[in-house]
Amino acid sequence: MYFPSTRNPSPKIQSPSDQKIMKNIKRPHSNPLAINILMNRYMVQRVLIDTGSSVNLITLRVYEKLGLKKVDHTKVMFPLVKLGDKTVSVAKTMNLIVILGNEVHKRTIYAKFVVVDISLSYNAILGRPILNSNNILINMDCLYLKLLALSGIVVVKRS
Repeated sequence: MYFPSTRNPSPKIQSPSDQKIMKNIKRPHSNPLAINILMNRYMVQRVLIDTGSSVNLITLRVYEKLGLKKVDHTKVMFPLVKLGDKTVSVAKTMNLIVILGNEVHKRTIYAKFVVVDISLSYNAILGRPILNSNNILINMDCLYLKLLALSGIVVVKRS
């Protein structure tokens, strides 16, 4: 008969760098993972990492601030369900260049985004399409993500 340990029901596997990062995070926490990324050569802050989102998303306000031209997108009309407890119409989709990381270790990714005309607490959402297709590892305990690049492992910490 197997009796699970009551002392440590969920053992954590952490590297020395994880332990160093965790010293700066008050635990336990339920904070979201929001990062800064380069998008279309502009720094975009407050980008939510959301494994529950079936799309990558930017708001119309960010789309306009990025200086994107109307010819850069594809017009579509489909509903995006359960975004802020309501259904939102998507007016356009577009492929954007996203750069994750810093000058030493960075990775350039091409990803499709939907553009929505609503107010959000975040400027963009990176959802399952970009996370899964690029094998991005998310550590919610330490609030960072990791992915492979040609120069090594990219670590992007919360902003």
